[in-house]
Amino acid sequence: MTEQNNLLSQPRDIMHYESDIWAIADLLLAASVKQSDFPAYMMPFFALTMLEGRMLNAMKCVEEEEGLTVKDDPEDFKEAFKDRDCGYNEYIVMQGKTLQSICNNDKTFEQDFTSYLHEFDPMLKKTAGHRAWKRREEIP
Repeated sequence: MTEQNNLLSQPRDIMHYESDIWAIADLLLAASVKQSDFPAYMMPFFALTMLEGRMLNAMKCVEEEEGLTVKDDPEDFKEAFKDRDCGYNEYIVMQGKTLQSICNNDKTFEQDFTSYLHEFDPMLKKTAGHRAWKRREEIP
């Protein structure tokens, strides 16, 4: 939960991530990916990060406005969060796992990333393009 609290208390400007984005671009270039193909690799992660950020902001609002925390009252927190109608992902909201924390562990990345994608609610999957989730879940 400490990771979750740290994420909620440290909102960042998008420009904070500029060096990370360029580092990823360098990795793609090193892997012989053409620059014209970058959007196909990068945009899904940007979209996930935006969805995640929306959820993290809603979590912070639930904590500040309603005085509920996942740790102290998980069921009431979950209900209050879902009332905000911003989408839901059990992995993010209740477990405090984010795309960044999943990417930091290369030993469990495949399993964690698959679980992360699976936990998005059906409406977000449909909105973001369910085919992407389906392809990811079909990969052994």
